[in-house]
This record gives sequence, C-alpha cells and structure tokens, in this order.
Amino acid sequence: MRFSNILLMIDSNACNQAAWQRALALGGSESNMRVVTDLPDSDVPRLVRRYKHDLVIKSAKASDESQSRSSWRSDIDLMRSCPCPLMLVKPQSQSQTGGVLAALDLPSEDPRIAKLNERILGLAESIALAEFQQLHVVHAWHFIGEAMLRSRSNSATIAQVDRMVGEQELKRRDWLYNTVYRSSSDSRRLVTDYLSPELHVIKGAARSVVPDLANKLGVQLIVVGTAARKGVAGFVTGNTSEKILSQSKSSVLVVPSEPTLKVVSRASAIEELVASAESSGRNVLSADRRSSLRRRDRVSAQYHKATI
Repeated sequence: MRFSNILLMIDSNACNQAAWQRALALGGSESNMRVVTDLPDSDVPRLVRRYKHDLVIKSAKASDESQSRSSWRSDIDLMRSCPCPLMLVKPQSQSQTGGVLAALDLPSEDPRIAKLNERILGLAESIALAEFQQLHVVHAWHFIGEAMLRSRSNSATIAQVDRMVGEQELKRRDWLYNTVYRSSSDSRRLVTDYLSPELHVIKGAARSVVPDLANKLGVQLIVVGTAARKGVAGFVTGNTSEKILSQSKSSVLVVPSEPTLKVVSRASAIEELVASAESSGRNVLSADRRSSLRRRDRVSAQYHKATI
C-alpha cells in the first residue's frame, strides 16, 4: 500500500523503530510523510483535516504499565476520533509471521457497515499483497436470545435451539464467503484468487474472538473498523477496542466508519500494489518467492486491463 500523505507521530519517551519501519513499508518518504514529535493526541484530528493526511501511524502504548496508563487511554480515544485510518504499532508485532487479519461485521440493515467492510478489506488486501502476507478474515457472532431459549423455563427443546443456532452460523458463513470471494469486479476477484484469504467464522464476542485468533495465528496486523460518530453501529467500540489493542501482540489498523477524508477503496487500494514487484528492495528471494513475484506481475497486468 502506498499512502500519499502519512502523519508519523514520534514519542520521545518510547521506542519508535517499529513505527518507522511500518511507515517506510507503506510508502512513507520525505515527499509524502510529515513527522511530528510529542504531538498531543487531541491535536491529531485538527492536523489530519488541515493537511489532509490519509494515514496516521504511532507507537501503541503498553496497557500494563502504570506510568503509561493515561497515554494508553489516549490511544483508545484517538481510535474513535481520528478522521482517517490510524495504525497503532506494537514493537513485538514485527516478529510475527502470521499475516494480516481483517475483522468484518454483518451489515444487517445498515448500508454504512457494508461500506466499512469494503474499506477494511481493501486495506487488508493491499497490505497483505504488498508485504507477501497471508490474509485472514474473521467474523465474530452470537445468537441473540440463545441463553433465554436454552433456559428451563422455555418450551423450546435443545434440539430446536441447536438447529436455529446452526442455521444462523451457516447464514453468516455464506455471507462472509460471498463478501470476500464473490465480488462483481473482475479486478477484485483476481486479487482475491491470488491471496486466497482464509475465512474464520467464530461464535463469541468480538472483543475476545479477534485478539484470541490474532494471537493464535501470530498475525502482524489487525484491520478493524470503528464507529466514528455517535449512533453508528460500528465494530470497534468501548471495551471491544480496548481488548483488541491490549490483549493481542499485533499492531492495529483502525478504519473509521464514516471518514471525513477520502479513504482508499478496495479496488483503488490494490491498484498501486501490483505495479512493480521487484522495486520493494527484497534482494534475497527464494525460488518460491520469485515465483510469487512473477505471479503477482501477472495479476498486475490483468488487473490494469480490467474495468474497475
């Protein structure tokens, strides 16, 4: 992914090496990256809007250190207020090799969630493709009223409840598969076929399912959405955002549900990724990696011929 206007936040009291590495990997350079030191988080939204930044990167604070507790809470607040995608980088995530994990929510009747899913997928796909990472997509769910239905006071049998829960799970598995693999765009299907994302439909609360899966897979990055405005049904809110950030070793890329600035779509996010396979600076490549590069070039050639 090559962002065009990155804001990199440096903390003079923290180790910023991982944040620098992420910024450079995502296309940061002297011409398209603003570096600020010890900028108060409360000033970030104003700066982003003024200079039209399309990505903010900063080192995540450790939630288990008492001296940084207030700073960690500031990270949580920034996740909700930042008007563009925000990447909170954890130093330990750089040693992870499990890929990229995108977390999607069922749109239900809210079309804004469908658009948010599209942006999450676009960013996750583009980063996974650019960095030769495996892409995972997770959907956490629960059956509303299951506990009540299983109570002794209810007339429904256990078999009936099991059948209803099973039907709901199948419905969500079909939805996730169609969302990821059944795009109407030929160009998107090319990239999806190349990445072959692994799908995970897990019953449980997102605040525990997402970090648990991320730790199990050893992913470098979790891509999630957040409710940027009051009243919008978002994926990461309150305790959910805190759990995902604090209980996983992965860095977190937060995508606002209703960005006030332009956010790259799923198709356009991928367009630049496949343009130059050999220019990434990887000088030592295995035979499999060279084959993967050549295949990515073929995907690129077909992609640019497709109508987006």
